[in-house]
Amino acid sequence: MSEIYFEITATLFNLILLVMVLSDRSQSDFSRTCFKINVANIFAANIIEIVTVIITDLPVPPYTKLVMHSIDFLENTSVAFLFGLYVCSYASNAPKKTVFWSISITCFIIDVMLFIVNIFFPFIMGVTAEGVYYHGPYYIHVGFFVPAFFLFISLIMYFSCMKRMNKRRNFAIQMTFLVVIAGGIVQGISNGDILLCLPLASVGIFIIYFSMESPDYQRLLLTLEELKLSREKEMLANSVKDSFLANMSHELRTPIQAVLGYSDLILKDEPDVTLRHYAKCANESGQTLLSMVENIQDFTSILDDKLSLECEPYSTVALLEGMILYAQELTQRKGLKLYLHIDEKLPIRLIGDGKRLEQIIRNLLSNAAKYTKEGFNDLTVSWKQGEGPHGMLKVSVADSGIGMRPADVMRVEEAFTRFDMRNTRNIEGIGLGMTLVSRLLKMMNSSISVQSEIDMGSNFSFELEQDVDDITPIGKIGKDSGGSEESETENYELLQFMQDTQALIVDDNEMNMELISELLKRFGLKTVTASSGHKAIEILRHQTFDIVFMDYMMPVLTGGETLKLIQKERLCPDTPVVVLTANAVEGVKNEYLAEGFSAYMTKPVEMDKLKSVLQRFLPHKAVRLSIEIVDERR
Repeated sequence: MSEIYFEITATLFNLILLVMVLSDRSQSDFSRTCFKINVANIFAANIIEIVTVIITDLPVPPYTKLVMHSIDFLENTSVAFLFGLYVCSYASNAPKKTVFWSISITCFIIDVMLFIVNIFFPFIMGVTAEGVYYHGPYYIHVGFFVPAFFLFISLIMYFSCMKRMNKRRNFAIQMTFLVVIAGGIVQGISNGDILLCLPLASVGIFIIYFSMESPDYQRLLLTLEELKLSREKEMLANSVKDSFLANMSHELRTPIQAVLGYSDLILKDEPDVTLRHYAKCANESGQTLLSMVENIQDFTSILDDKLSLECEPYSTVALLEGMILYAQELTQRKGLKLYLHIDEKLPIRLIGDGKRLEQIIRNLLSNAAKYTKEGFNDLTVSWKQGEGPHGMLKVSVADSGIGMRPADVMRVEEAFTRFDMRNTRNIEGIGLGMTLVSRLLKMMNSSISVQSEIDMGSNFSFELEQDVDDITPIGKIGKDSGGSEESETENYELLQFMQDTQALIVDDNEMNMELISELLKRFGLKTVTASSGHKAIEILRHQTFDIVFMDYMMPVLTGGETLKLIQKERLCPDTPVVVLTANAVEGVKNEYLAEGFSAYMTKPVEMDKLKSVLQRFLPHKAVRLSIEIVDERR
């Protein structure tokens, strides 16, 4: 009787587990149903084994002992059989259609028939007329090899699906296999005298329950699944948002391109003062709208972690000259004084993200001008050389504007926020400038410092560590402006090309084609236009060009699809194809270049960038060049 102590202990634990499993009223899938059947079956197998051992020592008819031993062995086999089906439920989405399922059921039916036959013709086990139990000639073959066969097949099924399981499930099933196989080996070696297989199977089923089948774990899986679905919905929403942003960028930049382009042409050509004034107002409004669109795009890119910083040499002279011209334009428009304090020791070339640094300073200058009704704006740039090729760049923008309350200074980085609405209601903007400044500086390991008083003005400053590319000092640069409006003249004919230089313009928007054609004519180029990708391909089949400007978002054939067809037919293998697009979303430039475009230009077209592209790809056609154009991708 001592050999059943393990069984009795295992049965008590199985009873507790069975109550816990049956009391779980949550919805069960196929695998959990198989698990519940396994728990009930192991509990029944333990009971039967205990009863069989007890009956063996009692004075009962030999036939009764034989039946109980047969049922006991059959229950032991069913434990391995049902456990294999449970593993199969994880290995396949349709377990009942697998080969393992069919083989297992067939083998189990054969095993049942063998034990039925054994009752009448003992060949697996038997009981003598005196009631003594003995092992038959096929005891090991049927009693141990068949359960081992089921375990072996279930191991194969497990290995086929283990990569799809998480670490917790893999650990639980592996430990269960380990203890069950260990129990079977011990019981087999002892020739059935040590009943350890079922108790260790109970241990395995306990491991599985608390590791992967308990209600708490199932609720955790459900929560994780909900989080996964939520994440997928979020990614889909982000994808829709990105698509909307790209479309919005295209749809808004296209009319802005026309407003800025044509108003700029009027400012250069029209002698009538009134018309020039109207064109200037339209141009300023277009620039404001363009700035809003760009701020929204950059803000969205930062929120999505899609905005990345570059680290490459940039010209401090070019950056500061551009900033000074921008500041002069802003202050002259409002009749403000502009004070400049540029450190003459500032190196002429630094290493960092010059584009984002320019964006930061532009936003600060724009805010200073917007919130100053009268008085001055001040731009201060200083440099402190550090050890080695490093230094600290300090930029400060001060004004004599309306200022801010201390409480508002603490909230200056909040998006879409405007303070003191009574005094700022008529000021243009959407409240993203300082948010972009603070977030860009944070990406650069810096921060914005604000000093402000009501009616006394504000001072925005930051310090930024930069590497030095060329230590040569910039010397004296810029001059103060007292607010007088000076006449501006830009001679676009400074860069001219030979008369036989031809450009193809591909765009589905007729106004854009006309504007770009007019701009290119200012450089002496002859232009041909195509309103679709198909027409462009047809023209290229009969005519060659020095350069092609192609809009990307066109109906029927996009710019990318058109380029692929051009490359496939080798229509202009040596002709640069410049993608001209209103899509200015962060990172899209590299995508366009990866598709095979030679260069990337955003709308509205900037004359300096257009000059740079022409000078870069058509230097052999240039007649006269007044300024040095630097390759952006160098």
